[in-house]
Amino acid sequence: MEQPKLDAEVKLQFTKLISEAREHFDSMLAEQEQPLLMAASIGLTYMMPTHEVRRDIHEALKILRGARDSKEMSFDKIDSAITFLRQADSTVGGIGRLMQRTREEEVFELERPTKLAVQLMRYRMERNLISYDMEVRSPARVAGSDRLITMLLLNFLDNSIYWLLRNRPEQRKIKIIVDSKNSENILVVSDSGPGFGDDNIETVTLPFFTRKPNGMGLGLYIADLIARMNRGRLKLLNANDLPGLLSGANVAALFPKAKK
Repeated sequence: MEQPKLDAEVKLQFTKLISEAREHFDSMLAEQEQPLLMAASIGLTYMMPTHEVRRDIHEALKILRGARDSKEMSFDKIDSAITFLRQADSTVGGIGRLMQRTREEEVFELERPTKLAVQLMRYRMERNLISYDMEVRSPARVAGSDRLITMLLLNFLDNSIYWLLRNRPEQRKIKIIVDSKNSENILVVSDSGPGFGDDNIETVTLPFFTRKPNGMGLGLYIADLIARMNRGRLKLLNANDLPGLLSGANVAALFPKAKK
């Protein structure tokens, strides 16, 4: 028996219904996934500096055990252990500042979270022979959460460090720029790594998208969420978008200027 055929109007209604159902389903999933991904990503961001603290304490203990078991006292070894412990102390202080509860929104200079992010990643960059520089070219006052913007920067820096390790030590460079242009303040992490190639900002901020062999694909996703939560946006810059950019990846967070 031949099956009845659907006329064009019924087909159109079916197509519309399927499309609406899919949109609703995608929206519902996004609402459920976003807070979970946010929480997971923040946890991963906190682990970046704590990993460095563990490493420094482990190195200091190893040196001190060796000095204890040695027949001769080596002041050089003791000084080296003290250096590692001072690094750990500095990083712990930065983590303490990062974990302090602040108002959900306040007006602050972008230089503040930038300095904290550099403090938290400083020893990791130095250990990997990465030269870094911070340029505050103009006062940049924004309204939002400086703690979240610090986390945004930690993700930027973590990404740059990973890709720079493919370069020879003398070619590993990071430049952090705070500037303003038109009605927006700009926070840029520029590096001398391989760059983003043909990828655009919409692609690299998708959850779970990554070019790293063992990456999770959450770093730039969470940075994008943080930028939006602070009424900002992310952008991949070209060499002519801002003076002094390096040859690799140039990723920027742009925020509206805040009044005093």
